[in-house]
Amino acid sequence: MDKLKRVVIFLAAFVLSKGVTFLTPIIVSNIASVEEYGLVEYALSLGFMLSAPISLGFHGAYPYFNLKLQKEGYRSLYEAHCLFIFAIAVFFIFAYLGNGRPVFLGISIGVIVAIQMIKSSIQKTHERIQIASVLDSGIYYAVSFFVLGLYLFNKSFRTSDLVIPLGLYLLLLFFWSLKDFLKTKKDWGFARFE
Repeated sequence: MDKLKRVVIFLAAFVLSKGVTFLTPIIVSNIASVEEYGLVEYALSLGFMLSAPISLGFHGAYPYFNLKLQKEGYRSLYEAHCLFIFAIAVFFIFAYLGNGRPVFLGISIGVIVAIQMIKSSIQKTHERIQIASVLDSGIYYAVSFFVLGLYLFNKSFRTSDLVIPLGLYLLLLFFWSLKDFLKTKKDWGFARFE
């Protein structure tokens, strides 16, 4: 029965996450002007494209080293990478706020997605697939909650307002990575990067 419960929870999380990923852009397209929607799609596309090189392959390396090579005790390296690239995201969010260039918003999104990919990979490796499924769509959850708030309070949509949900989601990922880094820091060391 426990296994059936886990499968049902996973399926619910999976369907909800894929639904949010599918519906969020449609909802944004209905409340934003064509220009604003184009900027959002540009930033998201750029961000998702940049996320893999920003993650430096950490999202694929964690399961490989933990499951295939049976090398445990390296988690602090992955969490430290998330903390390091967090600073890059903060820099580009402020750069975007300073001059409004959507490329800076796209880079910020790329960093957020890279962190989310690394955290999701860690969760999958440790068989917490429900959390990983939600994390895979995390950025869309943040945007959808924000858009729902705009709709409920009858506010107009501006691309620049996306820094609010993205910043809050980034902070959530930062504190989660910091907590996990502090929990695993005993295995930290630059020599482990070899």
